[in-house]
Amino acid sequence: MALEEQDAAQLPVGAQLAARLRHYEGQVALLEVRLLAAEQDNARVGELEEALRSALHEVDVTARALQEHRVAGEAQRAALAAEIDHLRGVMAALQGSLSWRITRPLRRLKRAAGRP
Repeated sequence: MALEEQDAAQLPVGAQLAARLRHYEGQVALLEVRLLAAEQDNARVGELEEALRSALHEVDVTARALQEHRVAGEAQRAALAAEIDHLRGVMAALQGSLSWRITRPLRRLKRAAGRP
């Protein structure tokens, strides 16, 4: 028997019950403190879950916007490439024309004279 139990055994029944009651009240107080801490932790978990949901939503919105910009950029690049091809064709047709070939000596003289 532990010393505490020996002391309790020597006390009258009422005193023993009072000692046990104080012991259990102490246990209840400790459990109430732990419960309060657990409830506070639980509330914090809820706040963190909400913050995480919000952050995930922002990531999703940003990812969609990025995808839209990427698609728009690819479309713009394709349009510019088509325009470049068209202008190269126009330039080749111009430089291959009879008038361009006939005026070649005049353009050379103009450059030699220092005019643009």
